[in-house]
Amino acid sequence: MVNEKLSDTWSIPGGWADIGYSAGEVAIKETHEEAGIHVTPKRLIAVRDIQKHNYAKKNLSYIYRHIIECVPDDNNIGDVDTSETDAANYFTLDEALQLKLSLNRNIPEDLELAFDCIIVKYGIRFLIEIKIPLIIKMSGICYLYK
Repeated sequence: MVNEKLSDTWSIPGGWADIGYSAGEVAIKETHEEAGIHVTPKRLIAVRDIQKHNYAKKNLSYIYRHIIECVPDDNNIGDVDTSETDAANYFTLDEALQLKLSLNRNIPEDLELAFDCIIVKYGIRFLIEIKIPLIIKMSGICYLYK
C-alpha cells in the first residue's frame, strides 16, 4: 500500500487507466509509479462497481475496479517520493486494516477480498507467514500485488 501525501492516508496505489493499455499493463505502470515495485500480473480476482459497495460516492458514477493478482519481480521497496505518494510498504491484513485508510480510493472489503483469494490459493499457513504488499487501484481498476 502507499501513503498519499495530500491526505496522509494509506491506499491501494492507482490512478486512471490510460487508453491503449491493457489492464495488466496499467497494473505494471501504476505499481511502479506509485510504489516503486516492478510486478508481473497473474490473474483477475474481481470486478467491483463502486456504486454497489461502500466507496465514497463520486460524480463519475460508473467506475469499475478490477482486482488482479500480481507477483513482484523482487520484494524490495525503494524510497518512494512522488507527487502523490511518499511511502510504500507491505502489510498483513490485520496491519492494513489498522491503518488510516483513504476511503475515497479503497475500502476494507477490498483488502479482505484480496487476502481471501491468497488464502484460497496458498492456504492459511502461507498467508500467516507472509505480508501481502499491496493492492493496486486504478480509476476503476484495482490490482493485488503479493
